[in-house]
Amino acid sequence: MIKFANYKKLYLIPKAQGLGLSKKLMETALSFAFEHYEQCYLETMHELKAACILYEKFGFTLLNEPLPATKAGKFNEEIVPLEDVNGETITSDEINQTESTIEDLATLKTIFKEDGTVTAGNASALSDGGSALILMSESYAKEHGYTILATVGQHAEIGCDPLYMGYAPFYAVESLLNKTGKTIQDIDLVEMTEAFSAQSIPVKKNLNIPDEKFNIYGGAIALGHPLGSTGSRLVTTLAHALKQEDKQTGIATACIGGGLGIALMIEKGVGL
Repeated sequence: MIKFANYKKLYLIPKAQGLGLSKKLMETALSFAFEHYEQCYLETMHELKAACILYEKFGFTLLNEPLPATKAGKFNEEIVPLEDVNGETITSDEINQTESTIEDLATLKTIFKEDGTVTAGNASALSDGGSALILMSESYAKEHGYTILATVGQHAEIGCDPLYMGYAPFYAVESLLNKTGKTIQDIDLVEMTEAFSAQSIPVKKNLNIPDEKFNIYGGAIALGHPLGSTGSRLVTTLAHALKQEDKQTGIATACIGGGLGIALMIEKGVGL
């Protein structure tokens, strides 16, 4: 995002601090030909009869999840420290640094429209960030003495009505489970994009994912959502979580603009 071209209010490297992105980013990246994404998530909420007060409470829970994970060093292995222009080393994400309360969230202004329901407390923040993974064959890794963090298994891609694109992970995970002959009970951890709590609630509920398996270190509502980095960030966090929590099988899943959903199954170390 810091290299997003053609607009005036861009981050300027190395003097990126304090400068914002133009609204054009919102207009182009978070809209598609038919509806703005907030409308998509509201339609998802109304169609699935989820209560708005519920997703405010859900946002409250998600905002506070990364704090203990960060303090416990859960992200240390997946973060590459960077030095800023002042010579200070950045070693942790900065989106959520303090605990939030439901009372705090209730005072937040709506983001997209005056009578809307989406706020900074129940939506993911647009943030700078990047992630990368190294993918190779098992034989090559063993031949060159590399430690295998995780093994990539089956995946599923599926489309749905673009108006309900936030619910697409439900269909993708359902398809993946059918393809592999597994149930959600066979899955130890799930990492899912939390663009808005309005879409996270029905997906989590209807897939019967228990709290102790879902985005256990926090999701995009608390950590931020660097556009273009979602897939590798989810898989990176999931792979490290499987290792650190001594779990075996995980699924990473994301909604995609235009009505697409994707899900990927991985296992710790050499598996599948």
